[in-house]
Amino acid sequence: MYHIILVPLDGSQRAEAILPHVHNLAKRYDATVILLQVVEPIPYTVGLEMAYVSLDQDLQELTKRAECYLENLQR
Repeated sequence: MYHIILVPLDGSQRAEAILPHVHNLAKRYDATVILLQVVEPIPYTVGLEMAYVSLDQDLQELTKRAECYLENLQR
């Protein structure tokens, strides 16, 4: 019935409450689970050159945090 289960997460306990149910479904149907967290850059209205540097650094930091969060949940 289920082949792939996509689980969007926002880092909240409420969102993570679904994980035991997803785990049971995945085991029952031998399904692949994909954990997803959306990373949005923080918009800046500073001078153009500084904005690009800050956006890139902030986006990299947010992406790294999301990756660590999802890796911990995967375990």
